[in-house]
Amino acid sequence: MAIPSEPVEASIAPVVRAGPFSFARMAPLFLRDPIDFFEKIHARFGPTVMFERPTGGLRRTHPLLITSDPVLVRQVLLDRHCRSSALTLRGPKGSAQRRLRRGLFRMHGRPHREHRVLVGPALQKRAVEGYHGVMMQGVESVLGRWKAGEVRDVAPDMKSMGRLVASLALFGHRDAEESTRIGEMAEDWASDSWRLLPNLLSFDSPGLP
Repeated sequence: MAIPSEPVEASIAPVVRAGPFSFARMAPLFLRDPIDFFEKIHARFGPTVMFERPTGGLRRTHPLLITSDPVLVRQVLLDRHCRSSALTLRGPKGSAQRRLRRGLFRMHGRPHREHRVLVGPALQKRAVEGYHGVMMQGVESVLGRWKAGEVRDVAPDMKSMGRLVASLALFGHRDAEESTRIGEMAEDWASDSWRLLPNLLSFDSPGLP
């Protein structure tokens, strides 16, 4: 989450403050079901709430702002005065974890401009049109598992299709099985970053996640 470094004057939405005990009660819900977590947060506190999150070191708590207010969301994404943290565990210095944990939506200033230049060619009209065959391959791979008359939960199917299409487009593999494996590895990595145990025991020791 990002905390504005300066007071936000343009937003008239009130900021509700909640203590560390409220955060402790709500945090497990986020790990189980993030969408349900945000819906309950909005219903209970309104569009913007600031938790006091327990932390280590000399500071006993750290402010954590959660908002669905369009003005604040815009500032978090566009204002260079906002500072943001990455979504996943920090990881050792120089590790792949450090390099993978930040995306364009969580960058500002010079790093954001540099990474936009890097990804720009892949998002140009000609490049996107070239993904058509890859997308069709992913769709046909999923539809090939469907049988007439059966009842299916389409959520896992759509997730599988999206993962396959993304890995085919990003990594350039033409082998659907290999691309699926890469996509599953990426999903496992992201899931581990949100699990409670790795966050509580983030040490590189045998037997720990």
